[in-house]
Amino acid sequence: MVELPRHLFWSALDHKFNLDARYDALAAYQSVLNNARSDDDLSRYLNPALLQDLWGDLILPARIRQAWEAAHPELATRASISAA
Repeated sequence: MVELPRHLFWSALDHKFNLDARYDALAAYQSVLNNARSDDDLSRYLNPALLQDLWGDLILPARIRQAWEAAHPELATRASISAA
């Protein structure tokens, strides 16, 4: 379980996500990637292995996806595997 602060997830009263449940994990990671204000937000709330697992299914703005894939080419590879 992870509880996101309001600046990362403000659209519901409950800010808790069960990261063992894929739907919850996707919602939490999409929110963090879209709303992070600092590297600390990213390092505190994102797990690299889980991020790679979820990457192909995350719904993200193109600019965020492109920036992350440019910085972490393994994510682009992971996305193409998921799409196949």
